[in-house]
Amino acid sequence: ATYAMATGSTLPDGLSFDSVTGLLSGAPTAMGIHHFSVTATSIVGSSTSPPVTLIVGRVANMSGRTLDITETHDTAIEAINLSDPLAYPVPSYAIESGQLPNGVRLGASNGLLTGTPTDQGVHHFTVSATNIFGVSTTTELTMTVNKEAFFPADYADLSDFTFMNDIDGAYSSRIAANGY
Repeated sequence: ATYAMATGSTLPDGLSFDSVTGLLSGAPTAMGIHHFSVTATSIVGSSTSPPVTLIVGRVANMSGRTLDITETHDTAIEAINLSDPLAYPVPSYAIESGQLPNGVRLGASNGLLTGTPTDQGVHHFTVSATNIFGVSTTTELTMTVNKEAFFPADYADLSDFTFMNDIDGAYSSRIAANGY
């Protein structure tokens, strides 16, 4: 058989077609869905030109991503975007290992961390981004949730708390804040 690009068909930039072997090779430089046809002709002269669809994508780039952030317990976090806007096709995001703080969630379709953390501590987790072809990439992240400092009940309102002592008299009082 011999092969040829069908009339009106073009390959994406970066690819070439060998008309002797029928081999399509190279490194495409344009993302997207590309349609073309290849005509195969047998030694008796019959030919066919089936349509070919080539989807050129880009795996989500999660390498080098760090998230060593500190959030406050019981306070809504500003949305944290873990998505890669250049990934194609758009991946879905998931927690691969570890656990998010209670009250925080990862948007599977948009890669956004949102919510209100309800437990303090250091949380290590791995986020994966997987496209429709099953190709995935991961990154390990850390989120620290601190409990906001507070005064115990007997110091709850220091604006009305008066410390009294005689001049030149010894004085000692401890004010302590609790928190993480």
